[in-house]
Amino acid sequence: MDVQNPKLLLTLLAEAAVCAGTGIWLLPKLVFFLKTHGVTRLNYNGELIPTGAGMLFGVLILIYWIVGIRTLSLFTLSLCVITVLGWLDDTVGDRTTKGFHGHWRKLVKQGVWTTGMMKAAGTSIVALILTLGMQHTWVYSVLCWFVIVLCTNVINLLDLRPGRALKCSFGLWLVLFIFGNIYTPQAAEIWIPTLISAVLLYREDVQGRLMLGDTGANAFGFALGTAYAFYAPAWLLCVAAVILVSLQWTAERSSITVWIERLPLLRWLDRLGRTP
Repeated sequence: MDVQNPKLLLTLLAEAAVCAGTGIWLLPKLVFFLKTHGVTRLNYNGELIPTGAGMLFGVLILIYWIVGIRTLSLFTLSLCVITVLGWLDDTVGDRTTKGFHGHWRKLVKQGVWTTGMMKAAGTSIVALILTLGMQHTWVYSVLCWFVIVLCTNVINLLDLRPGRALKCSFGLWLVLFIFGNIYTPQAAEIWIPTLISAVLLYREDVQGRLMLGDTGANAFGFALGTAYAFYAPAWLLCVAAVILVSLQWTAERSSITVWIERLPLLRWLDRLGRTP
């Protein structure tokens, strides 16, 4: 961020304040809406709680765009598409079909487009459109596309326990803030509404009072993947790709939860802040 431009800093702070204030006001109303309209799901403890609360992120990204009087960016439009696809999966999706292979088999063998397969296809197309305009070699652009798609899915796969997806997201954002070129107005368009939404949702999520749902987990993953694709150095992007592939492979072959439970530090971090 250009610290020599106080007007820019004040503008971004004002926009962030409006975005945060709107989110604080909107969150309880969104939770009430989800409850009264039956947008709920049993969590891992068998408790029925609201899901799809990540819709807050989709709303706040639009608020941030409106307040800043910006031209509608490709990222903002793309995130809205991802949010809508996630919302469809939360509300009308088939919960019996699991994993990419499960959705793929259903498409190939039965000719059925599950909402999960629609998400995968939609994310791939949107990520492709985003990366087509990058001024890089085609190999690097493919790597960026790969990271966006995988990050969108992996953060969603982590959303099986309270707070897990957001904790992982916070950690990856911290790494990007340390090593990435993230301090620009263009990058701020991604991380300001993303982190405000994540912080507002975190307490309710980690205490098991709501779920991000595919609506939120996919959107947070997409924003994170896009930020890495555009603002991470090449070496960090490669490291992120390896980590994402490993998590995807673990989820498909066994269980991320089992893997976390075997490692004391990860188990402690996973349970941190969670209501017993």
